[in-house]
Amino acid sequence: MGFIDSFKRFSEGGQKIDDSKILKNITKPNCFIREGSTIEDCIRVLRNRSVTGMPVVDKNNLVKGFISEKDCLKYLYGAFYFNEISGEVSKYMNQDVICINDSMDLPTILKMFTDNPYHVYPVVDSNKKYQGIITRTDLLTEIYAIMDFMYNKAA
Repeated sequence: MGFIDSFKRFSEGGQKIDDSKILKNITKPNCFIREGSTIEDCIRVLRNRSVTGMPVVDKNNLVKGFISEKDCLKYLYGAFYFNEISGEVSKYMNQDVICINDSMDLPTILKMFTDNPYHVYPVVDSNKKYQGIITRTDLLTEIYAIMDFMYNKAA
């Protein structure tokens, strides 16, 4: 029996999956860097977290960009080989950021992760204010747990 069949059986049994509850459970708050921070600050924060990147947030908690390990490596390459001077995160961040709205459903979020190469997405509310991040690993873990639960209920 495949996932779709199990999902149908699960739903017919009166049990529904609460997308907003799942999204809230896997959203990691407090994983961001402020707009005026240095690239070195960013590297220190990334080294102490188990994420490959994080949003850059302004003083109003609006997402202004995204900085990844790759962006930091580009800086380190320039610093090591060309004596480039440090700068603010905003100099190195990607300004074209795709965010997950906290009202999105799981299928939409799954599609975002499968259609794009990103490992991390910022989560924002309806006012575009930063709420946290979702990682591909956390989503994978949660969806697998749901599938496992559904298979056991259907069996």
